[in-house]
Amino acid sequence: MSTRTWHSIDELNSRSWVLAPTDPREALALAEHAVDEAEKLRYSYGRAVAQLNCGWAHVYLGSYDDALTRIYEARATFDSIHDQIGQIQTLNALGVVSHRIGEREQARAYYRESLRLADESNEAHRRLAALNNLGELACETGDLDSAQELLEQARALAEELDEAQVIATVTVNRGVVALMQGRVADARELLGEAVERTRACGDRIAESNALCFLGDATDVVDDAIALYRQSVQICGETGHREGLVRALGRLGSKCRALGRLDDAERYLMDALADATTPEWWRMIVKPLEALAAEFESAGDQPSTIRIYRSLSSVHQAHAADTAARRVATLRHYHQLEQSRVETVLARARNEELQSRFDRLAAENSLLQLIYAIGREVTATLEMGEIAQRLYRALNEIMSADVFGVALYDDERRVLDYSYVIEQNQRITPFSVSVDSDASFGSWTVRNRKEIVLNDSKREYEAYITKHRPFSAADSLSIVYTPLLYEDRIEGVVTVQSYRKAAYTDDHVDLLRMLAPYLAIAVDNSRKMETIRRLNDQLQSDKQELEQAYRQINHMANHDNLTGLPNRRLLVELIEGHIPLARRNGECFGVLYLDLDLFKPINDTYGHRKGDEVLVEIAARLRSAVRESDSVARLGGDEFVLLVRNVAGQEALAQVAEKIRHAVCRPFVVDGNTHELSVSIGASLFPLHGEECDALLSAADGAMYASKRSSDSAISFAVAGG
Repeated sequence: MSTRTWHSIDELNSRSWVLAPTDPREALALAEHAVDEAEKLRYSYGRAVAQLNCGWAHVYLGSYDDALTRIYEARATFDSIHDQIGQIQTLNALGVVSHRIGEREQARAYYRESLRLADESNEAHRRLAALNNLGELACETGDLDSAQELLEQARALAEELDEAQVIATVTVNRGVVALMQGRVADARELLGEAVERTRACGDRIAESNALCFLGDATDVVDDAIALYRQSVQICGETGHREGLVRALGRLGSKCRALGRLDDAERYLMDALADATTPEWWRMIVKPLEALAAEFESAGDQPSTIRIYRSLSSVHQAHAADTAARRVATLRHYHQLEQSRVETVLARARNEELQSRFDRLAAENSLLQLIYAIGREVTATLEMGEIAQRLYRALNEIMSADVFGVALYDDERRVLDYSYVIEQNQRITPFSVSVDSDASFGSWTVRNRKEIVLNDSKREYEAYITKHRPFSAADSLSIVYTPLLYEDRIEGVVTVQSYRKAAYTDDHVDLLRMLAPYLAIAVDNSRKMETIRRLNDQLQSDKQELEQAYRQINHMANHDNLTGLPNRRLLVELIEGHIPLARRNGECFGVLYLDLDLFKPINDTYGHRKGDEVLVEIAARLRSAVRESDSVARLGGDEFVLLVRNVAGQEALAQVAEKIRHAVCRPFVVDGNTHELSVSIGASLFPLHGEECDALLSAADGAMYASKRSSDSAISFAVAGG
């Protein structure tokens, strides 16, 4: 095939490489096209470069699983053509992906190997990339002195090679180091310079990072917010999702600090939606937790619960995703190594390589086991079930005569041993002060380091002053491992055996690798407990509000003295019954009562005794009518009765007479007997009116007619009058 055709593939690769930091989507399309063309022409070098370019485009887009696949393909292709520079490039790319997904130790190993091979090959450009990446990694892990030294070396080499784009990237990283060292003025100067350099060389992704970090170094809040928004815009245009999560998180934190909690929630929830890797999620988990605390302090429990639920669901998803990604990454690496070993074995049957192959197979099996246990542990939010599942799994692998999980309470400064099992039996929960000098667990929390004892009776003094076992029998082999998550100590897990030297290095490694899963599960469980507590409080508040509403509604519709319906409720009852009576063709009556001779009792004995008489009258009225009828007090000594479904005027008169007799029975007030009389006015639906007001008015008028009458205490309204 002609070199001219190969040259067109090289041109595609060159354009893809240049476009990747500016337009990774277009760069990916060009690189994929170059892969297809190179495979057709059997141009191995062109295919390897195109595969690597695909990997870099996926890195810029945040698609790390796809990036790994392409980079491993590129590495295999470079290996097949013995291209050492290509191998160095893939090592650097693998380091970047490991760095992005949180595998920092793996990333450091890749970067260092890339640097070593670059030095051996005298490849200055590859050395420059490794120095810059190692400096950035050192900055993130808090080793600022090393970061500054590595980045200074990178700066000098970049200037010597006249690499404008790398100088810009290194300047961004130097600005971040200065910011972390507290040299804010230097940071502003460096990051301002970085913005100009990245713009000049067209590296928009590096420009978005520089703008965001410059916002961190800016004292004026409005200026900082403007810088973050510029960063968000560029990230949206380029598809730089990591930078988008970072900038949105900063915007949310600024709004929270300004008290604009709704804006803060909007920005942080947008960031959460784009946070597809644990490393990105960690950028916003603390701002979201702080915002939830602000809402809780303000009494806004629905918002608090909404944030905690979002955190918990995403957290749980990332826990499983993290586990899968780490195992997949390592498995991919092991498969590649396995393939290499098998190739060499086929040629040389080298015993050392066979041993290496066996070791890799064992490591792969261990990873599968860790993933299986970790997935089971993180699949539940109940702390008791989490501990039980881990205990069952470990008891099949190692001696676990005693197993325990203790949760650290930072406010109380105690370790709560809520889940301790000895010989398959739960031990009563207990607590230990974290300042105790007689507790292995407390030492582990204070120092954030593991303890491994093969003979506790001989070795305990290195950690505690007195050995006081909490188990029934004395454990001789003891392992304590700290549960660390997001730089927080969640607690400890311990496995103990009655035998000496019961635990191998593999057992300890297994516990060490399982600890992050358990820490994630503990954090998830605590978040769920917070959500439950807030839900319970919200439900309690809701019930109190409902009870208060019922009380207010009752007070608004009932007479406070007698408990009878008041005028407002009476009107509702009559108006509600009119359509039913009209539909069924029924009559109902309204009786309007006014007590006679009540005022002298009030004047003679006082209002308290008068109130007692009114309460007794109310009781007599209720007992004189059916349950389906209604008795209301309008105020003073006036009462109204709604008598449902009566045959006519005669039947209503009988009810009125029964009421008159009930009211006129003698009363005893302070030992003295008194009799009351009552004036009653009656109206009938629909004879005396078809609306509530008309019926009440008619009955009221009839009541006054009763008062004027000397013949009878009961009067009916006049039809049509």
